[in-house]
Amino acid sequence: MGFNKMLKYAKTIAKLYLFLIMLLSSILQRFLFWTIFRRRIINQNQETILDKDWDILIILDACRYDVFAEILKKINLDGTLSPALATGSSTVEFLIHNFKKDDERIQEIIYVTANPFVNIFLEGKVRTIIPVWKYDWDNETGTVHPYSVYKHALKAVKKYYPSYRIIIHFIQPHYPFLSIKMKVLSLEKLRVMASRGVRSSSVMKVFRIMGFLELENAYILTHPLELLWPLKVFDNVIYVLLGKTILRNAYTKNLETVLKYVKKLIDCCPGRIVITADHGDGLGDRIGLFPIEIYGHPPRMRIKPLILVPWFETFGKGNLREITKEILRLKLLEIKSKVMR
Repeated sequence: MGFNKMLKYAKTIAKLYLFLIMLLSSILQRFLFWTIFRRRIINQNQETILDKDWDILIILDACRYDVFAEILKKINLDGTLSPALATGSSTVEFLIHNFKKDDERIQEIIYVTANPFVNIFLEGKVRTIIPVWKYDWDNETGTVHPYSVYKHALKAVKKYYPSYRIIIHFIQPHYPFLSIKMKVLSLEKLRVMASRGVRSSSVMKVFRIMGFLELENAYILTHPLELLWPLKVFDNVIYVLLGKTILRNAYTKNLETVLKYVKKLIDCCPGRIVITADHGDGLGDRIGLFPIEIYGHPPRMRIKPLILVPWFETFGKGNLREITKEILRLKLLEIKSKVMR
């Protein structure tokens, strides 16, 4: 048997093994919901983000409170940090609960987003959506770099502040991880579906099985037995393939990177600014005493790492003149970069 043929068989076995692990996770997730988490589903009368006082709301996708608090100690960012409870453990739950059709206040919202789910669920509801994921998708990293969100956010604040409330939704620290060159195929599929204007109900049906696209990443499977025990629940197999140490480091680096641009926004923009998250993220956290670890943010899983998020309040240090100067500076840098090529 030739080497290439052996390699092909090895990849097939790895994919089959990974498929079984994913199937087990899916079954376990449903079991946990019906036996433990069903009673913990949020009260629909819970306060929404629209009830809070802010001019600019910065959302860091899948940002845990504990990791945010750790990094905050290392950076110079003035403000008040407190923990807040997310309205769910996924972006979809966040969008459905906070932006109800009969709430007239959603017409006051300008939404700058790197997350395609925002367009899928809020198109035609909020005043304006600025889909950075459509304009500046980075094929090399398979995501939207925080620089792109920063650039479009500045333009939005200049155009709409103070007439409207502005939400700026970064995709980081959510995977893909900028420090690891690894394609997340399911996220790319979501982007394509959103760009075609697919209905939310159709997307959710497909998204439930979309994670199986990641079987193509089976080649990075390094510790097969570790996937079996402790038992694991995840929304994307990318998390468990990386292992706990690499995963936490990559997640932390993503958060550190996006916070550099968040700080720049605070320095440029005026008004009351709040930094928060749509939900948290599991990095191999145990569910109580059970031998079960949570990775990512499976929907309807109401445990602390997935629903405890930061609520950081501060005031912008800039003004519209500063924003105009920064937009011009970024344009000149882009022109210079093109010339240098």
